[in-house]
Amino acid sequence: AQLYGDLLGTPEAAELIPLKARTATMKALKQKLVQPEDLAPLVYIQLRLYGLDQPVYDHIVIDEAQDYSPFQLEALKLCQLHSSMTILGDLQQGIHRYAGITSWTELTNVFDEQEQGYFELDRSYRSTMEIIDFANRILGSMGDGVKPAVPVFRSGEPVETMEHGTDRERLAEAVRTVRDWQEGGSYRTVAVLARTARSA
Repeated sequence: AQLYGDLLGTPEAAELIPLKARTATMKALKQKLVQPEDLAPLVYIQLRLYGLDQPVYDHIVIDEAQDYSPFQLEALKLCQLHSSMTILGDLQQGIHRYAGITSWTELTNVFDEQEQGYFELDRSYRSTMEIIDFANRILGSMGDGVKPAVPVFRSGEPVETMEHGTDRERLAEAVRTVRDWQEGGSYRTVAVLARTARSA
């Protein structure tokens, strides 16, 4: 941890990492606290300096890989005699944009080109064509790293949105809609989703 803190104080680190992030990390390290995003560099330093008695993993499977950083994969590679990983994910389902990746090449670049395979599954069986088309329009702003999902032929009701009005008006509309659905008996369960627990 001392070496990591010293590295964050170098001019090279100042060019790459914002001052606020470096200051917060160095302060936490002095209090013997570590943020999740600092675990990979700390493990990497430890393994490069001291290694392992023997490789721990023959094969590693990572799900939700869109939330991983290339640094985390580099640290995991040091726990294997030969790199062998299955990496699965969906860029459209990233939780924290600042912590994950925006393109799969960020992760594939960690491996030699001759030792990797990249395969895309774009067929969606989860939703109707209307929902998939709506989601593709919203997610289209994510850039080149994201390809639209291809729905299977299962049609449903059109997606309805309420884009205008105050928060209070949108809340009242949501309440009316849920009550209408409950009284109509068309649905056994109704879920209301919100971005955060506070807004929910």
